[in-house]
Amino acid sequence: CGHPGCPAALPAAELATHQRECDFRPETCECGVEVRAMDLETHRATTCTEKPVSCLFDGCSESVPQREFDRHKASCRHRVVICDMQGCTQRMKARDKEEHERNCGRRIVQCRRPGCEERLPAKDLEAHEKACEAASLQEEGEKL
Repeated sequence: CGHPGCPAALPAAELATHQRECDFRPETCECGVEVRAMDLETHRATTCTEKPVSCLFDGCSESVPQREFDRHKASCRHRVVICDMQGCTQRMKARDKEEHERNCGRRIVQCRRPGCEERLPAKDLEAHEKACEAASLQEEGEKL
């Protein structure tokens, strides 16, 4: 036959047909790798970089080629991330992070009272402003 590893010894009249169908004939996969015809399906299912891989993150239905899977995992909007605000350990899908951080109680805000430049976590703002207002009223009373 002439294909490496093929044990077939055939009459010349059958050789051309056999070579077209031989399990040992080289086949080129979509990924560019050349494998024996009999190994092509196994290659596609296991080591082929073009093999479709489904994302494992809950809610993601994407399927990407194996060679792109790491990039997809790192950027999938369904991956779980943690809020970047200091002290917040809230876990959420990446797609929800921006909105969470806009409203996170741990984000740093500035007191809205005139003259106060205190910066504190948003969750503490209301109590601070009440105390700040009381201090401001007390200062005004002392001036009178």
